Amino acid sequence: DLSASKGRILRACRSFKQGELIFQEPPLHIVVGTQTDDAFRIVKRISTAFQDTAYQPLWYWAALCSLTAPELGPNSKLQPVREEQQKKLLCLYHEPIVEASPVVLALVKELQLPVDPLKVEELLRCWILNCFEHSEDPEGYSAYFISSFMSHSCKPNAIWHEGC
Repeated sequence: DLSASKGRILRACRSFKQGELIFQEPPLHIVVGTQTDDAFRIVKRISTAFQDTAYQPLWYWAALCSLTAPELGPNSKLQPVREEQQKKLLCLYHEPIVEASPVVLALVKELQLPVDPLKVEELLRCWILNCFEHSEDPEGYSAYFISSFMSHSCKPNAIWHEGC
């Protein structure tokens, strides 16, 4: 369904019994900040240089790790995602992007990526608004496709967890 106030939503069409598994889904994408990775260190250096207190370096890293092979170019050491993975990420809720932030512009330039900075900014917003914590040490985020369409409540009547 499409909600005017929440965007795309998943709506239950029946009741569920307590303890019943509603659905199960593998992660769409998992991103972990690797302190030994040169590109991740560049992301940390640039976001610190711009004194970006709004977004942690891992947010930018998640966006960069969501680029396809052509967007990364032949010399990149980053692992590309499949096009269908990226398309699903871009389906997740985010406001329309009209300009790239200074941090994203600097990252694209420093890493010499042949990608439109607006695409990186759009992926950044998708991660910020839709990700789940995946791990603490090392810190990592995960994105789920169906779970990201679920509205939430301050008084939830269902819970989610990784693994069964």
